[in-house]
Amino acid sequence: MQKDLPADSKGRDCYLWQTGGVSRESFSVSHTWEDIRNAAPSVTWYEAVWFKGHTPKHAFTFWVTNKGRLPLRPRLLKWGIGSSDLCYLCNRYEETREHLFLHCEVSIQITRLLLARLGEPTTVFADWSSFITWMLGPSPFMPKIIKLLATQSTVFYLWKERNARLHDNVSRSANVIFRLVDRSVRDAILARNKTKASFLLSSWFLHKS
Repeated sequence: MQKDLPADSKGRDCYLWQTGGVSRESFSVSHTWEDIRNAAPSVTWYEAVWFKGHTPKHAFTFWVTNKGRLPLRPRLLKWGIGSSDLCYLCNRYEETREHLFLHCEVSIQITRLLLARLGEPTTVFADWSSFITWMLGPSPFMPKIIKLLATQSTVFYLWKERNARLHDNVSRSANVIFRLVDRSVRDAILARNKTKASFLLSSWFLHKS
């Protein structure tokens, strides 16, 4: 099939980018990304993990915990590693996610310290889902960013404590562990601009005993 050569008399050539069935005269990174990526359905827990201002290593640990991918002892046993499925913090009950972070006597002590610092009543969360619901719920006594930072930090340092007892055979009290949480929250606050940091610090210290 013979084609006529382009000629100026037929008008200037132009290039069009097509994404999502729509033609555009200029290239758009965002539209192209939306067109080629495999979009997953939205999840309710997203803001509990990847909120603005999160501490990256805390958010990553929390994300892995939320996905149920931590190498807890029952999982290690399935891989042929270890000889017990008992919690490394209390050595009494099976080391599940709910037990390690919500129901173990050590985690309950630290959660009480966390709730008191947030100005909230003491409670024991029934399961991980109710814990996430609480994180994303209203916080009448504390800016939400502090609630999220402190909660993620608590999970992070509980996991570090568990691993310290496993690998280094050392243990710290609930008060010592929570002091690490307190320090990490203050560091995250101080990384913000001076005006906002001042407000957040005064809020974080409001219920300090």
